[in-house]
Amino acid sequence: SSCVTKYNTKLIKMDLTLEQEDHELREEVTTLQAEVNMIEGCSDEHMISDYGCC
Repeated sequence: SSCVTKYNTKLIKMDLTLEQEDHELREEVTTLQAEVNMIEGCSDEHMISDYGCC
């Protein structure tokens, strides 16, 4: 039906938009993961010490 066609067209447009935004999001996620890795890389002893973490 035409209704299904409309939805399919909408989904295809959304997919294209997501692909464009995906690259920017991936860069943000990579940055966040790097920060989390730095924090996780610190042992508990370091966090307790006066120097703080990292």
